[in-house]
Amino acid sequence: MQMQEVTSSNVAEIGYDPGTLDLVVVFKSGRRYLYEGVPPTEFENLRAAGSIGNYFNKNIRDRYQTTELQPGQQPGSARPSTRNATSIYEELLHSVRPGVISYALFA
Repeated sequence: MQMQEVTSSNVAEIGYDPGTLDLVVVFKSGRRYLYEGVPPTEFENLRAAGSIGNYFNKNIRDRYQTTELQPGQQPGSARPSTRNATSIYEELLHSVRPGVISYALFA
């Protein structure tokens, strides 16, 4: 993801991946956040906003799944690893002790 410096009193850089709909915002404090599921039009509106900070606060902050990125952490690594349903089911089966009735709810 390519980051772009922006003119803002609070935001230092923004970056966007249209393939994953990930928006990364780097604040002047150095803290970096990943916002998931951000539509491309929302990113374009953020880039074009007269006040990036105001637009961010009104339209992005608290509206999308957010993860703080640690130093050196890449956006894609912020998501939990996914396992298929079969492997989860097998783990549950092997974790049940003999003679114990166990109920599980599968979605």
